[in-house]
Amino acid sequence: MTIKPGPTERLSILVVDDEPAMRALLKQALELAGHAVSEAHDGQDALAVLERDPVDLILTDLRMDGLSGLDLLKTVREKFPQVGVMIITGFATLEAATDAMRLGAFDMVTKPVNLEDLAGKVATFATKRIRAKAGQAAVEGDAVEARPLELPVCHPQNGHEKADSLDKILDIPVFATVLLGKAQLQIADVLRLGAGSVIELDKRTGELVELLVNDKPIALGEIVVVNDTLGFRVTSILDPKQRIHSLT
Repeated sequence: MTIKPGPTERLSILVVDDEPAMRALLKQALELAGHAVSEAHDGQDALAVLERDPVDLILTDLRMDGLSGLDLLKTVREKFPQVGVMIITGFATLEAATDAMRLGAFDMVTKPVNLEDLAGKVATFATKRIRAKAGQAAVEGDAVEARPLELPVCHPQNGHEKADSLDKILDIPVFATVLLGKAQLQIADVLRLGAGSVIELDKRTGELVELLVNDKPIALGEIVVVNDTLGFRVTSILDPKQRIHSLT
């Protein structure tokens, strides 16, 4: 599967990962999409690239020796605030996602990387970058006409209208998934699977598992039995504002 070229801005992208195979995969896919891609084997190497070459977006692994992905993100936000950062990780947790977003990451991508999903995230970044440039140009332009913002006048029919509107939003269905863990397999491993096969996940016994809503992590908890069926007991969860933000 490859990323198909799309009608987005051509970006200068820096791929940071200590695995040469992963760097090569992402570089090839992103170049096929029309972007200019450079590589760095760790966080320090990435900072050296940033010092000498213009970069629009960084795709960095989370866990690396020396400067971690979060450390790199923090440094980039301080020294190169115009550069976007996406975290790529095979160990996505609610805590890691929260830390990444708090430090200013544009998004998080989990391994094994879905190239179509990555393409959508890169395209979204490019679109927002174009809009930001257009907004800056409008602010700096000499011929911009400034007018008061005109909003339509709303006349509530009754005092329950606001509550009714909120109820309609609350009725929108979402999909909840409990992520027990992940495993990276080779094609040969998949072909050898059969009845009785056991796949070792990246979770230890007793370790907390994630609750995803619309594929976005919002809580950690543990598996329980409820009336002969499996259930999920929440032990930590994002506050309501963060939950809404994660779903938009």
